[in-house]
Amino acid sequence: MQAKRIPTEIGLAAGFLAALSALAYLSRAGALGFYTDDWYVIWGGTQRGLGQIVDFYLVDRPFMGLPFAATFALLGNSPLAWHVYAALLRFLGGLAALWLLRQLWPEERLATTLAAGLFVVYPGFLSQPKAVTYQLNILALDLGLLSLGMMAAAVRAQRKWARVGLTLAAVGAALLCYAMFEYMIGLEGVRLLVLATLFWGGAAQKTTQRALRTLRPALPYLGGALAFLIWRVFFFTSARAATDLGGLKGQYLADPLGMGLRLVVETFKDMLESLFLAWGVPLYNLTQRAETGVVLQALGVGLLGGLALFGYGMALRVRGLDSRDKEPAWTRGALWMGAAGTLAALLPVLLAGRDVYFADAYDHYSLQAGPMVGLFLAAAACAWFRPKGRILAGAVLIAAGLAAQNANAAAYSRAWEYQRQLWWQLSWRAPDLKDGTVIVPVLPAGYRLREGYEVWSPANLIYNPGGEDLRVVGMTLDDQTLLQALRRETFGEWFRRVEYTVETRSSLVVSLPPGGACLHVMEGARGEISSREEALVRLVAPLSDASRIAAEAAAHIPPAAVFGREPEHGWCYYYQQASLARQRQDWQAAAALGDEAQERGLAPADISEWMPFYEAYAVLERREQADYLGGLLRTDAAFLNTYCTAQRAQLGAQAAESYLVHNLCGNVEAAN
Repeated sequence: MQAKRIPTEIGLAAGFLAALSALAYLSRAGALGFYTDDWYVIWGGTQRGLGQIVDFYLVDRPFMGLPFAATFALLGNSPLAWHVYAALLRFLGGLAALWLLRQLWPEERLATTLAAGLFVVYPGFLSQPKAVTYQLNILALDLGLLSLGMMAAAVRAQRKWARVGLTLAAVGAALLCYAMFEYMIGLEGVRLLVLATLFWGGAAQKTTQRALRTLRPALPYLGGALAFLIWRVFFFTSARAATDLGGLKGQYLADPLGMGLRLVVETFKDMLESLFLAWGVPLYNLTQRAETGVVLQALGVGLLGGLALFGYGMALRVRGLDSRDKEPAWTRGALWMGAAGTLAALLPVLLAGRDVYFADAYDHYSLQAGPMVGLFLAAAACAWFRPKGRILAGAVLIAAGLAAQNANAAAYSRAWEYQRQLWWQLSWRAPDLKDGTVIVPVLPAGYRLREGYEVWSPANLIYNPGGEDLRVVGMTLDDQTLLQALRRETFGEWFRRVEYTVETRSSLVVSLPPGGACLHVMEGARGEISSREEALVRLVAPLSDASRIAAEAAAHIPPAAVFGREPEHGWCYYYQQASLARQRQDWQAAAALGDEAQERGLAPADISEWMPFYEAYAVLERREQADYLGGLLRTDAAFLNTYCTAQRAQLGAQAAESYLVHNLCGNVEAAN
């Protein structure tokens, strides 16, 4: 009878993990896109082919390229496909963790399933929405967990051929894991803990005998890890500072005491953050300023996950498979293994000068500690609570993890929408761009692009489809690039063996002001700068050369496979088309667009966006319409001051004679 129940229970556990994976990573998958490092992979694979993806990683992690290229060949440049695939990998990782833990504690069904579930939703890792980039991290960890599970199975196998086959497969999986991400070699510490759990028993045995029983089956794996380390340290030289072991060695030699103290302090902090703070700090950070709807959905998803755990626990009780011990004996060893395993997984990261924190988009170094964190907390729930309280404690943690992951996905979906608006609206405004144009985008605070490839990758997918070279390039603004732009410098860039030149004199500055405004293309000294723009945009706006837009060229349309369907032709479409018509001096077209927009009841969120229509009406001497829009524009005194000052500087005495300018700026001039 028991043999029939076990598969049913395994199916329930797998279903529970599948439900958590879907709730955490698929509930908003349709609204997610590509981010940061995703972009150059999508550009390289689409424009230059699979070989370019392999080539990207030769500089630092040469074994990443082939699996990355193979995945791209399967998924292409569809955002949804990548997000579904990454969610599937999280589910498979949960299954691998469950398989491993069940081999250690086969009777602890609730605890092992809870541990695997906590790993699946672990909120210490919030880079999952960058699915193209981080699917390989998740795959590597899955291979590492699979290696541990196969090792445990090999130890338990009765037949020699099974032991040998499982051992070889486990060594191979571990080497693939470390070859892709060298910092995951800390899983070898977890391996020793697994073997200790399997072999440390037997009160009659001496400590040395127990240690030998533990170390003997570990030798093939430690030998493989040692061979990898020898290659990595002595034979391979990384071209990236982040993965350069020589540079890291120099830091330790230059300041051994400081680096040693840092290691001690960061170890304590990262253990605290990974085990405990990860379940509260990210959720607080993500929800403190989030919209009410986002918070409610995150809490609702968390509640569903907690209820799913209650359902699984009830199913165990009905089948008589739950553990009702008040103080389970296994928890002491599991707590030690969870804590020590977390430390082992984090230690290579700490030695490399990195650490865990929850304030940056690039924080991803606690992922490999997730399985041991889940084990520690599941064991703690069983050790510290009575049987009924264990499920409640687990449900609270599951709910917190799910809520954080869902709120995180909501933030990324907003970031993707800003990117989509940037590229779709730019395509409406700029049918083509001249070769060598430097696009300088400024998105709302909190959603800024950080690297040049986040600009030139999507830009060339649109304006140079199928081309292997960079027709247009991009630049994001930081302290260094801002100075280079203000000085009108020309400089070279090198990124993963892709070289290009940035001529800041050829810049086209574009901005998405907050509050629902459309994309604004800065037009140099025109002075048409929204009052919503921050100081950074005002500083660089005069550097923008709108003549870089090839206004008469055929339109380039963003590929829907990457950027999704074209947004509805609402106000922003009319604004961009009217701005383009103004650049072409096609005043009839601009006025017609204004007429149609007003007939449809459309109006801007930003008053300054009436300007191209106002100019069209003024030039065509449709003074009634021009006066009406002029009245609206005069309600924004901050915009008008900037605009009128720039117009007086450009036109001098002619400004007072120009109806187009005088109708707006007469009072402003009088006040000045």
